Amino acid sequence: MSLLIRTVFLHLLYIQIFGYGIIFAQTNLEKDSFLEKSVTISVQNISLDQVFDQLSKQCNCYFTYDASLINGNQMVTFSCKDLHLKNVLDTLLQNPTFSYEVINNQVVIHPLTISAVNDSVEPLSYLFISGTVRNSSNKEPLPFASIAIKNNFIGSISNESGFFSLKIPTSMINDTLVFSYLGFYNMELPIRNFPKDCSILLSEGQISIQEVIVRSKDPAFIIRKARESIHSNYRNEGYNYEAFYREAIKSNNRYSIYSEALIVGHKPSLNALIDSDKVQLEKARKYTNIKQTDTLMVKLRGGMEACFQLDVVSHIPDFLSVDGEKMYFYHLNDIMVWFDELVYVVGFKQRSDISEPMLEGQVFINTTNYAVLGAEFYFAPEKLRQSDKLFVIRKSMQTKVKPLNTKYFVRYIPINNKYYIQYVRGELNLHVKKSRQLFNRNFSTMMEMVYTGIDTLNSEKPLKKDLFQTHTIFSDSKYVYDDDFWKQQSIIQPEDDILEALKKSGFQLQQQSTSDE
Repeated sequence: MSLLIRTVFLHLLYIQIFGYGIIFAQTNLEKDSFLEKSVTISVQNISLDQVFDQLSKQCNCYFTYDASLINGNQMVTFSCKDLHLKNVLDTLLQNPTFSYEVINNQVVIHPLTISAVNDSVEPLSYLFISGTVRNSSNKEPLPFASIAIKNNFIGSISNESGFFSLKIPTSMINDTLVFSYLGFYNMELPIRNFPKDCSILLSEGQISIQEVIVRSKDPAFIIRKARESIHSNYRNEGYNYEAFYREAIKSNNRYSIYSEALIVGHKPSLNALIDSDKVQLEKARKYTNIKQTDTLMVKLRGGMEACFQLDVVSHIPDFLSVDGEKMYFYHLNDIMVWFDELVYVVGFKQRSDISEPMLEGQVFINTTNYAVLGAEFYFAPEKLRQSDKLFVIRKSMQTKVKPLNTKYFVRYIPINNKYYIQYVRGELNLHVKKSRQLFNRNFSTMMEMVYTGIDTLNSEKPLKKDLFQTHTIFSDSKYVYDDDFWKQQSIIQPEDDILEALKKSGFQLQQQSTSDE
């Protein structure tokens, strides 16, 4: 097994598991350690001000807040044991737009501030379009469909419900939108005539048996040609990009953490063996719903970094490597239509004499130039039963973790005779059990990234002081929340179940406007 598989694909989703029952000994408290103090409290039908008084005595600190934003007379019933003060405040206030700042022994509660913008830059004018991509024959939504401006570097994808929205400069109003989906013919629509919130109906591609027979080839040969053609099919030089990233964690089908961000980054050249994506965080927002009854929770570590590693062209996995034939059986599953061209669907499965868990799935390769257009893969469930160490980096001795299944996706898009990465997604489902607890929990994690803009003219890397550490726990990062900013961006729109979870919690992510700015 290659070093890449051991260090990357076996750790695509890092999980930190913690129990609130753990008591942390603290000495020489640093500035923010008040927020990490363990709190044990049980109150019934008392005012929020009285709760703050009890927390002050227990944590040896004081709380400062704007009484016009927080109702101190609100009656509260609440209990917890050994819960961090920050989590207690999150649960009591139920408002993700509040931030906590520690000044000496004061905990100041205030709304997140908006970053100042550079007024010297002339703002561009944009229009926003949205709709749903569907199968023309049965009207079912098509998830993760590609939406892009023809021969341009601006685009997005549809969400799991087929819904999409896209921010387009008004200077491109005379351009054309192209809608693409694996196994379907492209559809082109002029931006100027694009109807509001319409359904885009794509037709399934039809391939004759004769065409399949003529183009059928040895799958190992196809894989070999795809690998050898990488430098001719993809941009070799580095470039800059804009992207949208999001991650989510569900506990027993309830969303507990949902985070998303807009980033700008630099993609290194294909020849840069040790270089990696350099990222600057533009804006981010999150939703948390960790209840006081939650004694187990998982956190996703390095989700953004995993998205970069899923680029199978920049980071060649075993199933595309020179030694791939020693580890895999290849088979030609199908020939399909994609981007109005024919693509091979090559399946790969690890050889039976290899005991270590390896990736299995299928890769989509253009029949003419052998460009890799995408891949879908996973770890075989039967190989995951004793493989918790592949995914878990931190857990208590009393916690048992069983990985259930994984899914990974990557998609590329053709632009001006070269191919660029457009979309990646990773999913991991876990079963977690804590000793001496009656109930177990199932956790599902998801992280995904869509590249919404590419700049091949400017390839300067972000300044080192502005870099975001992509291997960290993203949902624990401190954000600057800007409500107006999120109304004007190309993002993967939250699915209906996410919106419902946010609605029940009283927090709603703003929807984009479809009118001109």
